[in-house]
Amino acid sequence: MKPSAVGESRVVTICGMYSVRRRGSLDPDELAASLPDYVVVDVRDRSGWSGGHIPGSIHVPINHLDSGVIVDDKRSPLAVLADNDREAEAAVGALVRQGWDAVTISGGAPGWRAAGQCLVTNRH
Repeated sequence: MKPSAVGESRVVTICGMYSVRRRGSLDPDELAASLPDYVVVDVRDRSGWSGGHIPGSIHVPINHLDSGVIVDDKRSPLAVLADNDREAEAAVGALVRQGWDAVTISGGAPGWRAAGQCLVTNRH
């Protein structure tokens, strides 16, 4: 089941069937090939998200990760997209401390773009 965000309360519910907790990274091509197996959490600010995000990803700004906005049985593997690897590592650290299986996307948003992977916008 894909994630769903609930209004401005910034609550995100994710359902999954995974149990391994880990840290690490995936390069953009690896993630693109296995995208259905991950929930992508975009931790960039609103302007980064609005400028283009990975299809099917959820937006949880990095400063909201510690406030329990992601609710689940904590079994869905997460792939974190940030502006850079340092921010992604900080976000993954916060998620792993909460019990999530989380990895970074190497190179962040610039790396995803450079690899020629698809980004979408919510602009109408």
